[in-house]
Amino acid sequence: MDLLNECRKELAYAVAVRRQLHEHPEPSCYELETVRFILSELEKSGIETVNIPDGGVLGFIRGGLPGKTIMLRADCDALKVMEAPDNGKGPKVCVSKSEGLAHCCGHDMHTAMLLTAAKVLAKNRDSLKGTVILMFERGEEGGGNAYYIHRYLQERRLPIAACFSQHNDPLLPVGRIAVSAGPRFAGSFVFYVRLIGKGGHGSRPDRCNNPIDCFLAVASEYKDLRMRLVAPDVMFTSSINMVRAGAAHNITPEELTFSGTARTYDFEAGIRFREKFREIIEKTCEIFDCRCEFLLWKGPTMPVINQEEAARFARTAAESAVGAENVSDNIPDLCGESFGITTAFYPSAMAAVGSGNEAEGKTFPLHSPHYDPDEDALLYGSAYYAACAFGFSEAEFSPRCKAFEGGIDQLYKLTNRPVPQHLDP
Repeated sequence: MDLLNECRKELAYAVAVRRQLHEHPEPSCYELETVRFILSELEKSGIETVNIPDGGVLGFIRGGLPGKTIMLRADCDALKVMEAPDNGKGPKVCVSKSEGLAHCCGHDMHTAMLLTAAKVLAKNRDSLKGTVILMFERGEEGGGNAYYIHRYLQERRLPIAACFSQHNDPLLPVGRIAVSAGPRFAGSFVFYVRLIGKGGHGSRPDRCNNPIDCFLAVASEYKDLRMRLVAPDVMFTSSINMVRAGAAHNITPEELTFSGTARTYDFEAGIRFREKFREIIEKTCEIFDCRCEFLLWKGPTMPVINQEEAARFARTAAESAVGAENVSDNIPDLCGESFGITTAFYPSAMAAVGSGNEAEGKTFPLHSPHYDPDEDALLYGSAYYAACAFGFSEAEFSPRCKAFEGGIDQLYKLTNRPVPQHLDP
């Protein structure tokens, strides 16, 4: 089957879906209308659906021939960002109609691609081997809503053999796909800490416990922590990006708050860094007679590491969709991605689907207000999803990977991540 041509027949549909979602974005954890839209589109294609409260949508396409179960994943939430109406070279084809909200990470693209692939798969289900599970994940931008999806999957012990996903990449030209084994996105550790001392007049520091002095000692230790704890060949970055204290030159403040992040592909290194940094803060506060409050102490999240055999299969699927000459190795990114939760439980791979077009100004990075993907990427992303589904059961694919030892609750506890609140009505 010429999947690229089959998806080309549905390109107008993909564009219409993407623009509908783009013009009506919803923030993480509150994607109620988006969920209704996804459910409606799947049901139009005769696809069995499950709406998991606060988690997302699952669709089930049962093929006409026996085979394994594969899961395809997309995300659907938007960012809290004011979208610019132009991409630097001209006006965008559509912009958000919701002030302060926009799909500037391309989740509208991902959802449209998976819905389009689902339509193609449903039309050809008689020749499809096995079962395809479509995962539309809510709250990717920090909401952690994948928790509820994975609890549903684990409680029912669904025999998912592997999962595949993709993220559009405006730095990669449209028509190209990048996928290979190894690191794809980093795990992230996020902290927000309050140091509480004793304020007073700036002329009498002996009568005060200045939290700024305490912070300077903490920051000095933090700067060297990566060097002392993490091997030099391990990709690891850390930074303090916000400090707030004081209001006048002659008043010692009562408190100081600071926040920052660390990113790595090495989950164990992230755990060591988190524990030692907390020890440093607590012991430094003792020395300076201050108290500390950990307002946010989350992570490290699981990195997205493309498992070797899953990545090899994904590359084959990409080549069948766009041609081997248009497929390359992925470039690791230190941004975070909640797909790391899924890769902890199933052999998985995440591809990068090019959405850049330099001639039309469509090269602004993800999360930029000027981000404007080339909609032709919808064709190639849809074809990639469909190729994964059609090729999976026929391929000699017996991935060997060590899944996380435990369930979703154990994973969230280890990563110091709270279970998302129930917000759905």
